[in-house]
Amino acid sequence: MTQNSKATHKGSDQRGWIEREELLRLLDRSDNYALTLLLAPAGSGKSTLMMQWRARRANAGVASISLTRRDADPVHFFNRLDTAIRTVVPGYDGLSYNDLSAEVALPPEVLAEWLAEALTIIEQPLHILIDDFQLAESGLIHEVLAELLKQLPENIHLILASRTHPQFSLSRLKLDDRLLVIDRHDLRFSERDCEVFCARLCPDLNEDTRHRLWEVTEGWAAGVKLGMLAWSQGGQADSQVLSGNLPELVDYFARVVLHDLTPELNRFLLACSILERLSVPLCNDLLATQDSEAMIEAIRSRELFISPVEDRPGWWRLHPLFQEFLLARAQRTDDMDINGLHRRAADWYMDDGDEEMALHHAGQLEDQPYFESLLATCCDRWLHSGRFGAIIHWVLPLPEEAVQTNTDLSGPLIGALTLSRRFNQAQYFIDLVRHARPSAQRGRFVHADGTYFQETMLQLFQHDTDFRVGADREALLSSAGHHDIRAFCLAILA
Repeated sequence: MTQNSKATHKGSDQRGWIEREELLRLLDRSDNYALTLLLAPAGSGKSTLMMQWRARRANAGVASISLTRRDADPVHFFNRLDTAIRTVVPGYDGLSYNDLSAEVALPPEVLAEWLAEALTIIEQPLHILIDDFQLAESGLIHEVLAELLKQLPENIHLILASRTHPQFSLSRLKLDDRLLVIDRHDLRFSERDCEVFCARLCPDLNEDTRHRLWEVTEGWAAGVKLGMLAWSQGGQADSQVLSGNLPELVDYFARVVLHDLTPELNRFLLACSILERLSVPLCNDLLATQDSEAMIEAIRSRELFISPVEDRPGWWRLHPLFQEFLLARAQRTDDMDINGLHRRAADWYMDDGDEEMALHHAGQLEDQPYFESLLATCCDRWLHSGRFGAIIHWVLPLPEEAVQTNTDLSGPLIGALTLSRRFNQAQYFIDLVRHARPSAQRGRFVHADGTYFQETMLQLFQHDTDFRVGADREALLSSAGHHDIRAFCLAILA
């Protein structure tokens, strides 16, 4: 894999795509490799790059085919391959198809040997470009090419553009330094690419919207173009242009990306669209299945807009626009229990110790008692681990009545505010809880006279320079009317 360095731009093709000099030079390196693999999701610019590169080498030996669904048939595939090579090398003999059915029944090693022998008559350098290679679904095609690569003449170079990984192993090619991979990271637009592209296609797009477009699409070429076209044709507000529910994007994802997926994989993607990150254990629990590893591998191998989370091995994330599209579709799917999925995700994250992600999912439900119950458990954990900022962040925005009547929320909040030296706010909530109707209060500390302890602690911390180790320590401990509060006192006094 190579790094996508800053591109220079010299023009565009007839469809308005810019030429990215760095990418063209990168593909020039295919001269040194038996196989060059352009591996990226739909709309990443693979076909455009190959077309531009071929145009630059118009006088060189480049044979090119763009596959269709008919090319899933090995006979059709190899027939087209031979025809393409003959356009560059008229004397190329290729495979004999007098008895097609018999020949495709031969072992792949034999077919590969015949192909390699036919290619040895070619003296000049030849690049064979095969676009949309994911449509070559027959295992025989992959087996023949795998064998062919083992004996490919040094002047012959194969370039495959695909949305999915080939069915053959690349390990030996990597070890022998005979493989060049150009992936989605290489193909994605830099911010400079986006700027130049916008200037050509949509010059009236303002700088802020242009930057936001690049940021949200993460440099995905088709997303950038569709967003700009929508803006130029309809003049939508930024939020519409940059949404996964943009009609052009919805059509693209539905028609191009999801069209050929199995129902099981479609449903897996819809269910997982509620997640910011995916892992095998989480997805297994979410869907009550043991197939998540195979599903994630299928998504990854098809380059379906999924990326590893860099700092968390075993975790993945979907492209934000793709996730937004999937979530909108899931919400319109009658038998997709979105609330149930969020609840299971929240419970899983609580068990996994990621309280904030648990609260994120609980917050998507219209179930305030469940959210507050989960938050109370989180606050108890955070209070013991000293994460006072998290308590304040999650409890402070709640309606005052929810805090006033629930000692499992008010107690941790007042303690966190006090220990964060936000004394005025702590006093405000002490007074708020003190004036609550006793019959309305609930929680573990409802009978522990918590406000007396909280006020004692507040006074001591406000005047901590005057703290008397003996008397004030005893006053604080004696105000603790619950064993958990007493344990907390001992911890902060330690």
